[in-house]
Amino acid sequence: MTTTTAAESRSTENRTADLERRIAQDPGGFRVLTGDRPTGALHLGHYFGSLRNRVRLQDLGVDVIVLIPDYQVITDRDTAERLGEYTDGLLLDYLALGIDPARSTVFCHSAVPALNQLMLPFLSLVSVAELNRNPTVKDEIAHSRQSTVSGLMLTYPVHQAADILSCKGNLVPVGRDQVALA
Repeated sequence: MTTTTAAESRSTENRTADLERRIAQDPGGFRVLTGDRPTGALHLGHYFGSLRNRVRLQDLGVDVIVLIPDYQVITDRDTAERLGEYTDGLLLDYLALGIDPARSTVFCHSAVPALNQLMLPFLSLVSVAELNRNPTVKDEIAHSRQSTVSGLMLTYPVHQAADILSCKGNLVPVGRDQVALA
């Protein structure tokens, strides 16, 4: 776990305030790429951590793209069998919370095969050692309820990079727990 110093915290707060000013001045200049892995029901932590901010940004006029990374979930063997149910539930939760499909885009990885095709050349740019060192992957593996994980788990950050490039996202929110990694 990475600890954040007071100076790093102030720096993050300053960057956030500057970004909020820029969004207020030109919301159409931003394209947010965000989403949630469909691994079960959403909860209040999701709402306060990210969902209400997505709706707020959408309401400001920011182009919000919400990706449901269903292909990333097939690494979770205990979740994969209920993937359709979880994906449908996630979409219904988004709609109930105010994500408006007339103003925001919501889609699943599986609906856009080109995303996975783009991931392949990206994988040729990183080594296995680099993938193994990635803090997000380490955390996912540590919290996995599996005795082993598939090679697909290592591609998680590469898949994210392909998603960002293909959607031309220029604003990719991260949680406070990931600020030190961003």
